[in-house]
Amino acid sequence: MNRRLYVDVDCLLDTRLGVLSGIDPQAAIAAVRNPRYWTRDYNDWELLTDGLVNKERYDAAWALRDMSTLVDSVVTGIPSVLQQLLVDHHKNMKDGSVVDDVGLEVNLAPYAFTDEERDGLEHILQEMFFSDLIITFCYRPLDELTPTLISEQYSGLVMYEFHDWIKTHHEALVSTPCKDVSFVVPRLFEVNPEELNQEGKQTELTLFRLAMLDHMDVEFISAEWFSMLQAKPTPKPPSR
Repeated sequence: MNRRLYVDVDCLLDTRLGVLSGIDPQAAIAAVRNPRYWTRDYNDWELLTDGLVNKERYDAAWALRDMSTLVDSVVTGIPSVLQQLLVDHHKNMKDGSVVDDVGLEVNLAPYAFTDEERDGLEHILQEMFFSDLIITFCYRPLDELTPTLISEQYSGLVMYEFHDWIKTHHEALVSTPCKDVSFVVPRLFEVNPEELNQEGKQTELTLFRLAMLDHMDVEFISAEWFSMLQAKPTPKPPSR
């Protein structure tokens, strides 16, 4: 049996910058010049782009993102996270704690990849990870990524749009838990947490994890991993 890790194109590439560039190229430049882009715990686009793009414009453009968005998108730190997850899995296979091999499934939605582009992506990913890594593709909008499907097909997910996913599937998640699936998601708040200090923010995240323990296993990692790679060395990726 082959266990699969799930990731989507919006994790592998910083499509946030691609969306900003599509609205105003100067907005994307402003974001990457702002150190707070990598340390953010809330997507305050107006702040991060020096006022060039507000939330409403960004959300509208995000909903319409397409292949042209990928032209202005760049690789993130998520391949390093996936690499660590794959290495950890192989270590667990060697010590006998797991017996199933692992593959990677990439969700291409909402992007219309041609067969040639998909094959090219597969080749790049195998070069990044292992030449014999089994890579499959799917096309599933967020509303089709149900808890039942996740429980049946994946052992772990790396997902950027976690807030939207949990709002869409919360009711189904209560009745169909994903307790055996590890969710790796950005440490982002849906509402600006500016009134909370660092301890308060951590408490909020811990309380959420505890509240969801019977339904799912969530690991929050820095939004930096989902952002454009920086020239400076990055910290060791989180391991499970």
